[in-house]
Amino acid sequence: MGGIIGSRLDSTFFYYDFSIPFDASFPSYNSLDPIPVYTAWGAASVGGSTMSEIFLFGGIMNNKNDSSLSKNLIYCFNTINRTWTAPKISGVQPLRRREASSTFNPNNGWIYIFGGSTVKISTFNDTLFFNDFIVLDSVDLSWVNIKSPLNVSAPTRRASHTATLIASGYIVIIGGAEMTDDLILQDANINQV
Repeated sequence: MGGIIGSRLDSTFFYYDFSIPFDASFPSYNSLDPIPVYTAWGAASVGGSTMSEIFLFGGIMNNKNDSSLSKNLIYCFNTINRTWTAPKISGVQPLRRREASSTFNPNNGWIYIFGGSTVKISTFNDTLFFNDFIVLDSVDLSWVNIKSPLNVSAPTRRASHTATLIASGYIVIIGGAEMTDDLILQDANINQV
């Protein structure tokens, strides 16, 4: 979904069909309609009431006509009719961030987005790293404000990691690059999991 080719953002969107045999050394892919913006470093997750939509959150999203930063934070691909929309999301919109992770809860339609960093390309010193959860209700199309219990210790601020919702209801955050309290960027220690 998007990415960078050479030095420019891309809008390519494709999938692999694992239900048919393929050559693992050269798997064929199926192209879909391109994303309506050039994008990289966003988080994507299935969602919606029928789980037939893919939500693309954040990252860098440049408009195709003038390369300016898109005002939309969310784009949604409907897998049934294969169309892209920029849905209106109610509630307080979070800061745009890149290299966050996302995972979906099919029981309530919530997409949990964790961590990431602000979209600052010019200097690393101005980049903010996060260790919070943003929640998008993909059924009601609203931002959900959740607060962590006081006795829960959040993972360190990080980007480029994974988030997985497991059967027990816990969300496991693994890997990535973390920002320490001393403002040092380092690979996350996955032995702490």
